[in-house]
Amino acid sequence: MYNSFIWQLPTEYQAKNIRTQLSWDGQIYYACNNCGWEFKIDPLFIKGLSEDKHIDLKCTQCDTAGLNLVRHLEHRVNSCKDCNQESEIKVTLFDEPKCPYCLSINLETQSSSINPAFPTCFGDYPYRHIWGKSEEEDIKAIFQQTQSLNFLPEFPLYLLLSIALCKRLSLCNDYNNQRKFKFLLNAEGLWLRDYFQRTGEIAAGIESVNILEECVSLIEDPLDSVFIEYNLVISIYSLLAKYPEEIVSLLANRPQIRLNAIKIAKKALKTTETLYTKGSLNIQYIYNLQTSEAEGRIELAKFNFIIGDILKVGEATQDQLQESVEYLNQAEEYLRQVSPHTYFIKRLVFGIRASRGLAISLFNNKSKEQIEKAIKDLKYVLSFQENDRAWSDKILSLYYLANLYLEIGQDNQAKTSLEKAMAIALDEINSAFQNEQILLQKTNLYINIFESLARYYVKINRAEKALNILESIKLASLRLSTLSATDKAKRQKKSAQSVAKAFLALKIFGQAQHTKIKKPQLQSAAPDLKKLVVYLNDVPTALLSFINDGLNFTVIAVIPSKIFTYRIYGKQWNTEVHSLEEMQKMMVLLEPSPVREKRLKRLCCAGYDTFLKPLTSFLETNQIQRICISAKPGLGSLPFEAFFDESISSDNHSKYQFDVFYLPSLSLGFDLLNLAPRRSDSRLLVIGYLGEDIRYTKQELDYITKLWGDRVTRLDGSQCTKKSVLNELKGDYDYIHFSCHGTFNPIEPLKSALHLVPNPERDSHRIMASDMATIKFKHAPVITMSACSSVLTSIAAASDCIGLTGSLFRAGARAIIGSRWPVYDYTAAIFTENLYNKFYNLENSPYISFCKVQSEMQLNYGIEDWAAFAYLGLP
Repeated sequence: MYNSFIWQLPTEYQAKNIRTQLSWDGQIYYACNNCGWEFKIDPLFIKGLSEDKHIDLKCTQCDTAGLNLVRHLEHRVNSCKDCNQESEIKVTLFDEPKCPYCLSINLETQSSSINPAFPTCFGDYPYRHIWGKSEEEDIKAIFQQTQSLNFLPEFPLYLLLSIALCKRLSLCNDYNNQRKFKFLLNAEGLWLRDYFQRTGEIAAGIESVNILEECVSLIEDPLDSVFIEYNLVISIYSLLAKYPEEIVSLLANRPQIRLNAIKIAKKALKTTETLYTKGSLNIQYIYNLQTSEAEGRIELAKFNFIIGDILKVGEATQDQLQESVEYLNQAEEYLRQVSPHTYFIKRLVFGIRASRGLAISLFNNKSKEQIEKAIKDLKYVLSFQENDRAWSDKILSLYYLANLYLEIGQDNQAKTSLEKAMAIALDEINSAFQNEQILLQKTNLYINIFESLARYYVKINRAEKALNILESIKLASLRLSTLSATDKAKRQKKSAQSVAKAFLALKIFGQAQHTKIKKPQLQSAAPDLKKLVVYLNDVPTALLSFINDGLNFTVIAVIPSKIFTYRIYGKQWNTEVHSLEEMQKMMVLLEPSPVREKRLKRLCCAGYDTFLKPLTSFLETNQIQRICISAKPGLGSLPFEAFFDESISSDNHSKYQFDVFYLPSLSLGFDLLNLAPRRSDSRLLVIGYLGEDIRYTKQELDYITKLWGDRVTRLDGSQCTKKSVLNELKGDYDYIHFSCHGTFNPIEPLKSALHLVPNPERDSHRIMASDMATIKFKHAPVITMSACSSVLTSIAAASDCIGLTGSLFRAGARAIIGSRWPVYDYTAAIFTENLYNKFYNLENSPYISFCKVQSEMQLNYGIEDWAAFAYLGLP
């Protein structure tokens, strides 16, 4: 079972004076000096508190002044599986337990307890609530306190604090009604689902399903059961709406997860219909209507709605899409029979029509009537008047409406819809600027809107605007780490203003103020682009930003110009020969074998036909010798420098036309320009390997060490531990070289790792991408990883480079050289020895050295050897 849920604290709670007061559940507790009664304290009231952790507040139980901090921490006795040391640590839910001796996370817990123990009941300040007495009142209090923070960009992280409080109350309380105790578990599952929907963290979504399944198993009452089953199916739907069904089934360890959810929903609907017919659907007027019959129809509508939703996601067939529409029609019909149409009912109709419009848009062969029906539904959704937060619900409706307009040739209407969607999305992205996880989720969710609009502007010959659109979203979360201090301060100020505006509206109007959609404000890339082109003027260089949509490709090309510094062109073409998906499948089959070279040649011929052939005449006319590839990871991992025209003699290495470097976004190039220049007295850190299974590692490191002499620091043998390496990486180095094993984890890219010993599970001797993300380099080094698959990154749509590469850029790397596929030890050693020979002599930049090594190896080696390594960053 996949279980990698990461507990994160809001920025406010990470401040030292707050974090050092947190208990296991992320809450802050103070106890009365006199009677011992505890209070949960809002952090707002202890900012600037003196070091003695004392508050002069009166206890509500004994009326005595004076409260002192109490920290309820989990005391764990662990045995480390890597170094065999036993240790005792004190942690909260928000800490990752690590061995204090070797930093390994491979711990076996011998014993665990909360010390001091939580009291069954406790107070709250400034709120007048007694916790632990009534489960129903506690759930209501958590909801009210959490929702009061809904305007904050980091609201999802406050949801985690609510979930942690639910867990704490489950551990220790004075509840009497055990039937309702199951609903605390239900609330935990719902908040986890909400957190997943807002952040995209799949482990949280899966944990929500786990908790709600447990809750279903504990409930015997049929009416209670259908309520929880409804919540369970929504959680499964939420997962499938964001991730491929195959991935969800694999990680959740639930084969046919969608079909099983459909069965659960249909069974629950049947139970609801039976209870409704018998008049036993007693739901106590929860929708503020006058009759239970009307409220029963709402329940029937809700189940038809969720069945329609779950039928249309994942690997839905055309028959299932048609069935989805039928259930959604029935859901709307039930609501027509309900009067009056309260806000809640209008919201349900809003959701039903949005879902039906999407389902119809997924039909392969839509009739004119169906398209008109879908457009009508989506227009209804867009006319629905709501507050700021609800506008985000309309973004995808705008996107699918635009696609429908494009199908019927109404391009201007499509452009209008896409620009409205982009305007709302940009507001959300700007508001989320301070939190990388939330920002990453939003950029991945909305990238298709930006790409569709960019394709439209290329189509009407406005390539510069298309480029501005793309660069406004690509790599947004990574750039939290690479932006200059000035630019970062500007973004943070803009984000803070958005939060302040929402907060004031909430206080004045009781809700976030309604905001009209404004024309999107795009920042021009022109000033930074000019600097980048000037920097690259040593060799005629084309910056190629690719967008792909199945067999349709778009490129935005920035070409140097003697008169205007640069010119921007757009080009679009279709290919019926090779899709990107086919080439990505070829990349998967690149384990070492006698046929790998043959497969790579076939891949590179296909790559030339698909990507370079349509551009060859254009690039040759502009005398381009070097190209920069900026594209999504799936496309960006292809070896463009090895693409060749099959009609040219295979023994002629000059068939490889261009030197190539990669930038996940041109904006990253803008940021890298601000790094301090390389020093003439450069220093090198070499990190070796503790093992005999990589035959040529010692030869490689000996050569580099001898060559660089007193300018090299070498970690080898027993020094190759996580603890020593992470500490040394903070040193003053211009080059850092790893020679070891490497693994890429496509499901959890932050678990991609460099392995310093043969055992890949030995965490004390591996450096994961998540470990790299905790450091900051002192002098913007060039990183070389002589390790398998070390330059691969997540397939996230927004190209945010999650993996070893992204973590190194976030840590401050200038450029990264790593392998695209598993490499042979011998050829990796030859490549890196020649590379560092050229680095040392300082005759050329790292990139020119890299290109020279590739060119020299082309004479005697195959593509699988000389093109194994890629260069990311600026030349």
